Amino acid sequence: MSNSTESNSSKSLNGNQLNKKIGILLENFKQQNLIKNYHFEPRYNYPGCEFKQFSPDYEITLSNGDIIIIDNTTTARHDRFKQKQWDAYGTKSHFKGKNKEVKYYIVLPNNDEIGNENSREKEINGFLHEKKKNDDKNYYSCVDDIIQISDLINIISNTKNI
Repeated sequence: MSNSTESNSSKSLNGNQLNKKIGILLENFKQQNLIKNYHFEPRYNYPGCEFKQFSPDYEITLSNGDIIIIDNTTTARHDRFKQKQWDAYGTKSHFKGKNKEVKYYIVLPNNDEIGNENSREKEINGFLHEKKKNDDKNYYSCVDDIIQISDLINIISNTKNI
């Protein structure tokens, strides 16, 4: 097996593990009534178009009725964030067409789980760089925030404060 095949296979496995971990968290939050519901791999169309081309990882309805969209990634690469900006734009446009507002978050693993021993520092630095850029008021972004799993837990746990 070639290195690129191994690498792609490993990345796919890591992505599946992240989705599974978040799915378990969301199911626990649902049982605790912190969220009303969640939907894995929703698909959205742009207003006026039929094709559902925008595909984040989860749509979550919080206990207060607010909707948050999360798009997970296991790597903090610039090109990955640019790709997710497009899904954020289309997804928010979809909801705006229905007179609804949503928050859109890109979610990465916590520092101790991001990357591997060889790439962890680079991934953390990439995450911090992209988060800082996204938070800059002079940078246009459809993404509300770039967060880690621990931040997602805090957002959902503090639903009444949103």
